[in-house]
Amino acid sequence: MAPSPQNPPPLQQQLQQLHDIHLPDEIGSWPPAIGWWLLVIITVALGTALAIYGIKKFRSLAPRRQALKELKTLQTNYSANQSQITLRLLSELLKRVALSYHPRHQVAKLSDQAWLKFLDQTGSNVDFESGPANALVKHRYQPSSTQSAPVAIDEIFDTCKQWIKSQQ
Repeated sequence: MAPSPQNPPPLQQQLQQLHDIHLPDEIGSWPPAIGWWLLVIITVALGTALAIYGIKKFRSLAPRRQALKELKTLQTNYSANQSQITLRLLSELLKRVALSYHPRHQVAKLSDQAWLKFLDQTGSNVDFESGPANALVKHRYQPSSTQSAPVAIDEIFDTCKQWIKSQQ
């Protein structure tokens, strides 16, 4: 007996009853997987830490930036007949910078050779005690007419600049 279109065999009947394959819904992008959450949290934490470090570093170097500005102003306004005033102002500037970066009890009491020795010890590659910068103490109270040797002010400015840059 031949199968008729109205009476299909049981296998074909079952095949006709099958429906198409239903694909699952596409995977959504929200909520992200735990790995993405961790990546965002780590990135935000590192960004915050880096910003805080940068701000602290910027603030800690503020006295140095200000001192270098004042040093440049002193050097620009320097006049040969006011060398004692300039030396006094340089020494005051160095003392203010030292107070910003070193303990007050260690810096405030220093004067004369002890001050120059401190500057040598706390600076890198500077020579205050035996170099021309010893004029900060040596010629401080002498009037211009009694100076025995001319002050090498450019070398003193350079030494002071180098010392200020070495402070952190």
